[in-house]
Amino acid sequence: MFSRHGQVHKGMYSAVPTEDSRAPAFSSLKQPLQVPMEQPDLSPSKRTNLSKSFYARTEAKLQRVRYVDHSSNNKEFVIDPDRSTSLAIWNLLVVALTIADSVVQPVVLAFHRLLLTGSATHTVVMGMDRAAWACYALDVCVQFFVKVPSEDDSYLVYDKGIIATTYLNGEFWGDLVAVVPWYMLYDLVGTPLGAPVPSAVPRVIMVMDFLRLIRLVRLQRIGRLLHRWHNAVHLSYRQQVIAATSIGILLSLHTLACLWSCVGLTANPGEDTWVTTYLAGRDPSTFSPSEVYKCALYWAAFTLTGIGYGDIVPTHENTVEQLVAILAMLGGGICWSVIIANTCSLIADLNSATEEFQKTMDRCQKIITLNRLPVHLARRMREYFTKSQEL
Repeated sequence: MFSRHGQVHKGMYSAVPTEDSRAPAFSSLKQPLQVPMEQPDLSPSKRTNLSKSFYARTEAKLQRVRYVDHSSNNKEFVIDPDRSTSLAIWNLLVVALTIADSVVQPVVLAFHRLLLTGSATHTVVMGMDRAAWACYALDVCVQFFVKVPSEDDSYLVYDKGIIATTYLNGEFWGDLVAVVPWYMLYDLVGTPLGAPVPSAVPRVIMVMDFLRLIRLVRLQRIGRLLHRWHNAVHLSYRQQVIAATSIGILLSLHTLACLWSCVGLTANPGEDTWVTTYLAGRDPSTFSPSEVYKCALYWAAFTLTGIGYGDIVPTHENTVEQLVAILAMLGGGICWSVIIANTCSLIADLNSATEEFQKTMDRCQKIITLNRLPVHLARRMREYFTKSQEL
């Protein structure tokens, strides 16, 4: 490396080896390609400029990938879902009204005949019903101006034609069904909402009552929004399972209870229902919504869980109650199986670390047995993995 005079040999650290720097053993090899190499300027000011330039190029690439053509005039009246604060507030309002409407609609279905027109409860329930309907209709219009992801989900599309086509071919029809004013159709054909309990209600009117539950398809909107927000707000898998299972149980029980209350309070002249049978000896006009709902919720709980005590049952002559009970048992069985599956998955996830530790200790025991390790060495090995698991 150094000569006798302490000087570095010429060409020792040059980028291209020279004739003087090559070993004699390689002198007969073919001359390599002479490519001059320039040493970069790595002064502090130059490094700063390079960093700024690299950051600017990276930011420009990200802008081109995620947000296409910010300078274009085509983005006028188009909402960016990732940057619009107004849209975020609107989505929160939609979520709140959807959750409230999923509770109110079954109640209106079951007890609107027991709510006297002009009462405070009737005013609140009907007001929430109309507010949710107006919110759904406005939300359908807003979706025609919200940017949608591209086919490969690499950027947001701002073209209004593509946005409208994507929405019409996807989520539009489910949202449209939810905004159909079924209550207006009911007012035209059936007894006005909030009227006193009539003496006879045709079965066709009760079927029209059930059309109200179509608005519950708006619950899928919450799932779409949560999928969009999963990068901004993180929830662990355990938290997602607990929240989904709890909300599913409550909504299922509430919906089944309201359905059972509806068929119990709707009857043809001279026809018995489970309400008149279970609360025998009382005038049907004295039944309160809270009393009927309490009994129906009790029936929904043992139907959903499959226990079936049998004290509240459909009457023999009432075909509608029997059909509703059959559908409730089938739907409740499916819901309960999903709940059991989620609970088992959650418990397995909680015990995954312990199960893995037990498998590790079993493998250690096999190693100890096969290699006939001494007792003190086997004990130290087990202590090591035990301490590691505690950490």
